[in-house]
Amino acid sequence: ADMDVCLTNYGHCSYISGKHACIFYDENTKHYELLNYSEHGTTVDNVLYSCDFSEKTPLSPPSSLVAKVQGIIRKFFCG
Repeated sequence: ADMDVCLTNYGHCSYISGKHACIFYDENTKHYELLNYSEHGTTVDNVLYSCDFSEKTPLSPPSSLVAKVQGIIRKFFCG
């Protein structure tokens, strides 16, 4: 809690969440990492970090060859 940054101290934004993001330093890679927790996303240096809630188109059905290979894999590796 002593490391929290109160974003309201830095101006007004209508897209702030209660827990907006977490920034930590990875000792192994020597890099800072940002984890976005906000449904609005977090923008840093004009790059938006957010969850992707967009609709996905369903995958097309597998070709007959792919379906045969999947059947063999299921038969021999899945019981």
